[in-house]
Amino acid sequence: CARAIALHEGEAIRHAVGARQSLWYRVDTRDDSALRVSTRGSTIDPALHAFSDCRVADRAPLASVDDSFGLQADLPLVPKTQTFWYVRADNLGGAGELELSVVRAVVIGGRVTRNAGNAPQADITVALFRADSSSPYYLGTTNTLADGTYTFGVSGAGNFAVRTGEFSYSAPKGFLHEAYNGFVCSTTDPYYLGTCGSSTQNFTPIAVADPGSASIDFGLDLAGSV
Repeated sequence: CARAIALHEGEAIRHAVGARQSLWYRVDTRDDSALRVSTRGSTIDPALHAFSDCRVADRAPLASVDDSFGLQADLPLVPKTQTFWYVRADNLGGAGELELSVVRAVVIGGRVTRNAGNAPQADITVALFRADSSSPYYLGTTNTLADGTYTFGVSGAGNFAVRTGEFSYSAPKGFLHEAYNGFVCSTTDPYYLGTCGSSTQNFTPIAVADPGSASIDFGLDLAGSV
């Protein structure tokens, strides 16, 4: 971490990495704008973790992300009092090339709780869609942290849609999943919005400016079971 590779807003850098190797980067911004650190273009399966300082690199990261888009990771860095972060990129598979880029981001985040008791729900999958046209398209997923929070960092203003869900290979949690705002989904698969709501409306669009942000919370009910 103390010898981290410098990476600035608007830059991209590419490195050859070995199997299971990790690289450290120091990501700097010109002001307090939100950033998105992306591994898109890499030939490996990377995960990203953000820290405020090398002195806390052995503790839990401020943010972690894996498989935001296919095997690639998009890590949002939300503005704080500092203008830099330390980012560790972990290669989870075989040798290949890591490409890391830093761009300004629009931040969409929130919290997932259980309606009864308002308890935070960890490891719930949240999916993000761009909804600028009549056919929204899938941008990626992230999972909630222990406190129920999630964060996306995306490029550019626009209209978005968000829903909760579960992948078929995950241990079922038994929730009725929904798209914002209150459109219950008939299937848990987070890739699709068409199974939420009705044939005429599946979600409420979320308009976000650039720069800007949106806070979208979910309160989920448990489904019945037989």
